[in-house]
Amino acid sequence: MKPTLSIKTFLCIPFLLLASNVIAQKKVVGLADPEFNTVYRTRKAPVISGKIINATKEELSKLSVTYSLVTPFAEPQVKGSTIIKDDGTFSFALDYPFPYQEIWFSLGDYFFSGIYANEGLDIEMDLAKLKKNTVYLYGDGVRFLGKDGDFNDWANKFRLNRKDERQGLVRTFDPFNTNRLDYLPKLDSVYSVLKSIEDEYVRANPSAHSWYAADERMSEYYSNILRYARSEHATPMQWEEIKKYSPKLISNESNDFTSGLFYYAVFEKANGRTDSLAAVLGYPYADILQFKFSSGNPKEDKVILDKSIAVAKTPWVKSVMEKQQVSLSKRTDLINQALKQGKLNVADTLIGKPLGQYTFGGNMYTADNIKGTDFLAKLSSRFKNKAIIIDFWATWCGPCIGAMPASAKLSQEASDLPIEFIYLCTSSGSTKEKWQSKVIEMKQPGTHIFIDEKLTNELMGMFGKGGFPSYVYFNQQGEIASQFSNMSVSSLKLEDLKKLVTVQ
Repeated sequence: MKPTLSIKTFLCIPFLLLASNVIAQKKVVGLADPEFNTVYRTRKAPVISGKIINATKEELSKLSVTYSLVTPFAEPQVKGSTIIKDDGTFSFALDYPFPYQEIWFSLGDYFFSGIYANEGLDIEMDLAKLKKNTVYLYGDGVRFLGKDGDFNDWANKFRLNRKDERQGLVRTFDPFNTNRLDYLPKLDSVYSVLKSIEDEYVRANPSAHSWYAADERMSEYYSNILRYARSEHATPMQWEEIKKYSPKLISNESNDFTSGLFYYAVFEKANGRTDSLAAVLGYPYADILQFKFSSGNPKEDKVILDKSIAVAKTPWVKSVMEKQQVSLSKRTDLINQALKQGKLNVADTLIGKPLGQYTFGGNMYTADNIKGTDFLAKLSSRFKNKAIIIDFWATWCGPCIGAMPASAKLSQEASDLPIEFIYLCTSSGSTKEKWQSKVIEMKQPGTHIFIDEKLTNELMGMFGKGGFPSYVYFNQQGEIASQFSNMSVSSLKLEDLKKLVTVQ
């Protein structure tokens, strides 16, 4: 008999405010609620719009609006950017009418916040004020307007409330250390304190949006319970309650929960048999968690989608999958066309402006103002008849830099094979000088290209990647090697690379 896990029952009681502070709330519907089928069918995807005021045309021309959209799919975040017009306005629409979808939004180095889109949000940013004091999450110089304005006001003010104290509690606990003997009692203790801090804030700041705080806390709490359950191969005492839990947001915390639910259900309960998801979880989770399956190869992912659509029982999930089907077809066509374009040309200028060739085996270039399909075609042409490993990285990304030594070692071991290691560093959050210094400092062999943010987002979108580091592997025949698509370079061996150059 498998052991059960105990957690304090007060954490599972419905989230209530004190009667004196209760404010009438419209029911918020999450993806796993049956009512979401109606919500999805009856409303449009939200639009994020905004305006930058008190900025000159020259200042506007140098600014950029970028974002990372949190999704319920296999790639949890998708990067994007939008054009700022001469009058300081901008807008971008989301793809689906999901509830309260989290977006990590930034205006250059002046403003960074987690915003939420449910019905529509407008953001006003005063550059004159932001130049004096940059804003994190919420502050002077930024106004959230539109239908989702009040919600974003409350949510980001709550995030800032005793932020360091709350984050310190979680860090001290270290939820990833599931080997500690007191994991569950300590988990309950930490989240009890977090709940008391939350309750105090809600009493002082009553709002119809106060459900947000409890929803994020419970998503995070349950994801930790599921993490511990997987490590112990145990069944949580509240397993039935966890299956019924439906986060109302699409956020990093809710993604942690659904990913935890997915891995627990597949590997602990279904023994790796994906056809058992329905028996383990029921619907709609059995359908929703199909989003988590991905080979990393657009062509193969389309096959996976075809099979998922055929068995899906949840109407809104099927609609999303059908839309993804069309998107994957377009992405596959773009990649295939790009790889077939271009003629053999070994000129260094083909893939960008050459900056230098170094004794450690590194060649450095910059590339900007180029379409993703054209850039991919140039790579294919420049390294024709070679397998290609593409590493998307950033100078500020610790895991990216941490994987470089293993990548360099692998490159050296494969020096006799027709394989090219290509490192694409994003300009987002970095400079060309910092990138050059970091590559030279690491003595990293291979082809290094510093690419602008627009090209970064376009290429990562083509391959369905959303974070750093991300890897794409092409075999010698110019096809995506899907067997490695979800693996990091540091986890590969020389024997794996030999498969990239073996005639299929």
